[in-house]
Amino acid sequence: MQELGTFTAHLSTLVLNTSSEEHEEVVHLAGHLDQHTSRWFGEQALARTDRQPVRLVLDMGALHLLDSAGIRSLVLLHRALVERDVALAVVTDSAHLRKLFRISGLDQVLTVRDSLEALRREGGDPGDPGDPGDPGSEPATAG
Repeated sequence: MQELGTFTAHLSTLVLNTSSEEHEEVVHLAGHLDQHTSRWFGEQALARTDRQPVRLVLDMGALHLLDSAGIRSLVLLHRALVERDVALAVVTDSAHLRKLFRISGLDQVLTVRDSLEALRREGGDPGDPGDPGDPGSEPATAG
């Protein structure tokens, strides 16, 4: 895993680390994705698709706070990735975050899974609309 950077503004800090697989970039988030960090996050996450992966995965396992600005940044990132033909997936085992995705409807647009292993276990091409890794597939149920 490689550190992508740390951004601090006011009382909010977001740390991003990254790792790569053959057709996948994983961005690991820790801290706060909120009004103070969301713009920087969007820029950094979008830059990870310059090498044209098939899928960008956001690992939110260490994310402590996600507010409406953070949710908005996920929507904007999703839109930008659609134009680049890159699938966006989120992994988190947090019941709170999964509930936010369900309430906001993001779980209907993004692939949301409990773990990176569960996402990868589904296999197939994440860019193929018929595959379970595609954003249009059934989301996992929250625990």
